[in-house]
Amino acid sequence: MKYRMACIATLAALPLSAALAGPADYVFVPAVTYGEREIDFKAGAWKKSGEDRLSASSIGFGYG
Repeated sequence: MKYRMACIATLAALPLSAALAGPADYVFVPAVTYGEREIDFKAGAWKKSGEDRLSASSIGFGYG
């Protein structure tokens, strides 16, 4: 019962935390296949009114 209440409290508090992310950040849930290789390229930009544009890019390699 204590474990269940702790889980409920934790899940209820998650939306209260702020998310800090850069323009090239994203959430990725991989579906991995044995022996699979991948090349990943990401690019993004963000501009707030009255401020300079922020942009970023990255390239990655993965092996499952």
